[in-house]
Amino acid sequence: FLASTFQMLLEDSGFEVDIAYNGNDALLKTIQNRYELAILDYKLPDIPGSQLSRMLKEQNEDLNVVMLTGHVEAIEGQVDFGTDEVLMKPISPDELLKITEKLKNRN
Repeated sequence: FLASTFQMLLEDSGFEVDIAYNGNDALLKTIQNRYELAILDYKLPDIPGSQLSRMLKEQNEDLNVVMLTGHVEAIEGQVDFGTDEVLMKPISPDELLKITEKLKNRN
C-alpha cells in the first residue's frame, strides 16, 4: 500500500516511478534500467534494505538512495545504511517530495 501511495504522489509531481516489492526485483530492474533515485524500506522480505542499498550503488554509483525505517534503534546505533538519506516512518507526503526534489537536484 505504501509503495502504491508513494508512486501516485511522485507521479502526480512529474516523476517516473517503478515499483519493486522486494530486493531481488529491485536488483533486476536496476540491471534493466538506469535510475536516479531508489526509495527503500529497511525491512524487505528477502534482502535487508542496507545490503540492497550497497548492492544497488555497486551497480550505479550515481544512484541516490533514501532508506525508510521505523526502527529508531537502528538510527540511534548509527547503522551504516549505505544511503544518501535516512527517513523515519511515518513519512509525510511533503517530506517525501522535499527529499526527492533535493536528491534530484544533486545530480
